Amino acid sequence: SLPGIPLILYGEEFGHQGDVGVDSKRDMKFHRALNDLEKKLKARVSILNRIRNKYSSLSIGDFLVLREGADYSVWLKSYFDEQTLILFNTSNEEKLINILLPRHTTKLISLFDNKDIELSGSNRLKINIPAHTSRIYLLDTIN
Repeated sequence: SLPGIPLILYGEEFGHQGDVGVDSKRDMKFHRALNDLEKKLKARVSILNRIRNKYSSLSIGDFLVLREGADYSVWLKSYFDEQTLILFNTSNEEKLINILLPRHTTKLISLFDNKDIELSGSNRLKINIPAHTSRIYLLDTIN
């Protein structure tokens, strides 16, 4: 969701490890050779690519940090009326985060899964973010 063109070197979409010199050029593993964790990471990176292509706010939108701590961050990306909320929790514990949204919002539409969050048309959000988790929501706002 940061400005610029994402750069993914071969194999990074599934966590391919390398080092320096000759070891940095390990043979590419293809889908059938991937383990379950590598397949899961590759699927998530594919979803992120589709989301970024579909929602302009993620690639060229204005960037605003709504809340930040040592191990979590909440960003808002806006492009005209399209607003996306990006949340990261890099800690080992679940985080309860209180956020003041810039507009009254009726729903947070999850772009990763079907776990939408209904809101009462308020601009205040109280949300639990599990440990080592990120979320991306499209804001359904009241004009």
